[in-house]
Amino acid sequence: MDLLKISSKKFSEIGFDKSLVSRWRRGKLRLMPNRHIVRSLSKLFWTVDLSTSNPVLQAVLNIWYPAEPCNTETERQILLERFLTEKGQFNKEYEQIRETRLGKLIESNTGRQFIVSTGIDSAKLRILDFLDLIDNMPKPVIMTAAYPQGQGIISFDSDFNTKISQKYESIFNKGHKINSFTRSDDAISNFAYSYNNKLFYFINEYDRNKYFEDFSADNKELFLAAAGDSAAIELIEQQAGLLESTVSTIYTDRKNIDRIHKRIYEYSIRSKPKDYLNFFEKPDNYLKYVHISPDSPFYMFVRLPHFGILNEEHFSNSFSLSETETELLNSEIKPLMHSPSFYWEYAAVRHIFCENDIENALQQKRHQAAELSKILNRRVWMTTTTLKKQLVQIKYLLEAHKNYEVCFLNNEYFENLKVQLAVWGYSASISWTDSEHSLASRGYINQRIIQGFCHSVWS
Repeated sequence: MDLLKISSKKFSEIGFDKSLVSRWRRGKLRLMPNRHIVRSLSKLFWTVDLSTSNPVLQAVLNIWYPAEPCNTETERQILLERFLTEKGQFNKEYEQIRETRLGKLIESNTGRQFIVSTGIDSAKLRILDFLDLIDNMPKPVIMTAAYPQGQGIISFDSDFNTKISQKYESIFNKGHKINSFTRSDDAISNFAYSYNNKLFYFINEYDRNKYFEDFSADNKELFLAAAGDSAAIELIEQQAGLLESTVSTIYTDRKNIDRIHKRIYEYSIRSKPKDYLNFFEKPDNYLKYVHISPDSPFYMFVRLPHFGILNEEHFSNSFSLSETETELLNSEIKPLMHSPSFYWEYAAVRHIFCENDIENALQQKRHQAAELSKILNRRVWMTTTTLKKQLVQIKYLLEAHKNYEVCFLNNEYFENLKVQLAVWGYSASISWTDSEHSLASRGYINQRIIQGFCHSVWS
């Protein structure tokens, strides 16, 4: 009524007295769906709106119900009735969502009230809306996405990132995949605390990510994504560098979807991968020439204590490796073979193991080292006697090196980590879910994020 400048008197012309209208406005009486009353009110609102020089109702409904058909008279009527009869409209939570999504009523210079959907809170809802559309698509699609200012710039907050992770998990479980193109940026460390989810998606190739370098100060694009030829989303700052000026729009028409695809393609051709997939299957000298500084922090979260405990000369004996195999491992995974003695006394060296896996291994005569088996293309075993020696060595290292710390988690907590990993300062990292799915990476940006994740987990 305020938006369309409709007075209570207008309702009396179609048979509703002022007291009834007042009760609807104050939430004392709810409009019920599929009733003649709400159809009459909907018709009145549309009639008034379409008679103005600047109709707004269709824009309101397009924002509130993204991708719902709202073109024909029947479709518009149905959507407005649905909007008017939603439950809980006077709950605080609903009012906050409505204000966030639709914006506040703003007076223009002409005195005309209109709705503005801008700002970060509105953008969050639009992104979640867009992922909902993909989640409900009947067939799997490959979504393409570009982050022209980096992913960190739209990480927003932990609550939002948690919701995004849940959406992605649902989407990936239904067979959808993402090809994303991201500007390298330090701000990505904003969501380092949940980066294990990203690593899990990368390792299992649900999300294939490439990076490009571009530090243009006047780039206003924040996020572009398209799901096949069904839907697209665009987040753009009206004023470069001012996040609160962000306007977010979902498109379902072919012209705009094609336009978004074209913009994403322009970012894709400038992008290169920074991660190396299937590392254990084919290490291919990826880490051979990486320099590991002894003053860097080293984190390792693994189920069993195979790596990072014994010096190189003792490592091969613990797995009964041949001289040729030892040379190969020294070339391909040398960082994993550094013990706490390698690091300087002030460098943090922190290991997390799974106590349930250790207990299960101790009940057997021997257990298989899956990662080494994959690299050497044969079954590699550790005997229970050797495992006991490893545990004794951990105890010795804890006493001898004050910078060495160890944590044992039960399986339930370890599962929450989603991945096993090792990260050496800002030089390199390896992460894996099992021997079949592994990923290695080099470079400051990626390792800084993983370091941030490991630090938050340890804390």
